[in-house]
Amino acid sequence: MPLIVLFRPLVTAATLCLTLAPCSAVPPLEPTWTGRDTQLIIDRLDLTGSDSAEIIAALLKDYETQWVAAREDLRTRTSKGTPVGATIEAVHGFQQHQTQLADVLTQNIDIILGDQRTSWQQLQNEMWRLRRLKHGRLTGERCDLSSLLEQFPLLAGEADPEVILRWEAGIAPLLANREPFDIEGPSRFQYLVMDGHNEEAWEYLSEWVEIRVAIRDLTLQTIEDIAASMPPDRQMAFRAAIASHVLPFNPRRRKIDQLVSGVRQGDTIADDTLAAIEGIYLEYLHAVADLEQSRQLLERSLQLATMLSQMQRRTGRPTKVPQLQQAQLENELALQEHAAGYLKQMCKLVDSPLCHPTPIRKPKQQSAPPQPILHPSGLPLGETPDGGTSQPNGQSPLPAEPPNPEPESPFPGG
Repeated sequence: MPLIVLFRPLVTAATLCLTLAPCSAVPPLEPTWTGRDTQLIIDRLDLTGSDSAEIIAALLKDYETQWVAAREDLRTRTSKGTPVGATIEAVHGFQQHQTQLADVLTQNIDIILGDQRTSWQQLQNEMWRLRRLKHGRLTGERCDLSSLLEQFPLLAGEADPEVILRWEAGIAPLLANREPFDIEGPSRFQYLVMDGHNEEAWEYLSEWVEIRVAIRDLTLQTIEDIAASMPPDRQMAFRAAIASHVLPFNPRRRKIDQLVSGVRQGDTIADDTLAAIEGIYLEYLHAVADLEQSRQLLERSLQLATMLSQMQRRTGRPTKVPQLQQAQLENELALQEHAAGYLKQMCKLVDSPLCHPTPIRKPKQQSAPPQPILHPSGLPLGETPDGGTSQPNGQSPLPAEPPNPEPESPFPGG
């Protein structure tokens, strides 16, 4: 993959004013590299004190200066009143100029570094993920495994390094392919729909979704490959560490899981009881393994189907959302039934608050807000049609105090 795609700057979808109305102004954008990154590059490439450090600092400064000038030109060309077509054309020109600047920067730094090009490319990939992955919307699409593994270091024999390298190599081109859609996608999609080109809009949307799904699935499959190389205790800890990043694609925490976790952490349970609990839990995990796998697949499919459902209705294509929702409900009920049955077996061995049914709390009845008392005329009490005031129970209103007279001016005519 050409290195130039790794330098495309961070441009969010909001940049292009994702409506059919012309952009009134282009929000500030940020170049991929700035002068602030000089020290980062010098430290990571071990160039401290060398002549190369000064040259790289000058190259980054020149890149940033030209990039900012191009951004200012883009703002001028997309000012208020600019037609949509001219705005899109201006943004395309800006993207091409970005690529040219990135190409020159890459070539110059490659010449300076020589044998250190590999480290430089790795740093580019890292920066690319840092600034682009976080804009994913699907569950797992924004997960940066490299950052996660820094927080959860792998032990010897866990996850062949090639697994991570394959993920890094596969995620970079996918992010590069997703970027044009992220920048102009909603605007282009709306333009096609408003012009009645529904089939073309459908193909455009489908291609965008496929790229995002590929990013998500590549990350999730890599996570599964890493977990499979770990012993059970490490695997559980690893899944817990990444749960917040890839939910809901992890087993849900139910009462039975909480009970077993509490028993394992306690020290008052006899060994034979603990062994019996573990046996029941293992049997439960085998019983629901297929259901858990089906749940994950249903959630992934439902996520995708929901994204496409609006366009499916517009183009008359059948949507699978209702069927997937029904299958998801049946799957969840089956999981709950299995969990309740095996939990009942465990509760015969140990006593826990989790074994007792949780009382159903009735929602508090919201008292209706007090209705204002109305005057026979329909106005709120205290105001009459002629602007006066009224009191309840037929009481006469208090006489209003006369206004303070204005003091006479000491000047004639004043």
